[in-house]
Amino acid sequence: MLEPIAIPRLARLPGRTTHVVFETHLPEVATLVPVQGEMTLTHEGSYLRVQGRAKTIVTLVCGRCLEHFNQRLEVDTTELIGLDATAANPNTRPAEQELSPDELVEVLPPDGTFDPQQWLHDHVCLAWPLVVRCSPNCPGIPAKAEGELPDPRWAALTSAWPAPVDQNHELQH
Repeated sequence: MLEPIAIPRLARLPGRTTHVVFETHLPEVATLVPVQGEMTLTHEGSYLRVQGRAKTIVTLVCGRCLEHFNQRLEVDTTELIGLDATAANPNTRPAEQELSPDELVEVLPPDGTFDPQQWLHDHVCLAWPLVVRCSPNCPGIPAKAEGELPDPRWAALTSAWPAPVDQNHELQH
């Protein structure tokens, strides 16, 4: 588990920088191996520069054939996090602000802490593939042949499906 880093303490370190090497499990993310990597956090006065690299392996379920498969996830990113005294109390900031795409969108109080565990969790989740396929040529669930039992993975749906209506039977009043 990565411990939070006090921002004022970071500002007093030589070079205003700390480097963390980690091998950790993320409680909310099921991984086959611990998340391994490194993170460099630099206090730049009005913002923090966070550079991180990490890798792990997760088990995913193919969205086409529903088979499980293992996939490597990698993070290699740099993020700038603003430092603003009003960040501690959201009521002191305007309800709406116009921001250009180049402006900082995450802000921490300068006397607060940076949570590397949460930052790592967020970036591992962002590395998750949007479309989950076991391979680019995945054929999907095979069609059933005549007389074959349906795929057991669909059993819950077939048992919940309403019985077919006999359209030759007239309604009696």
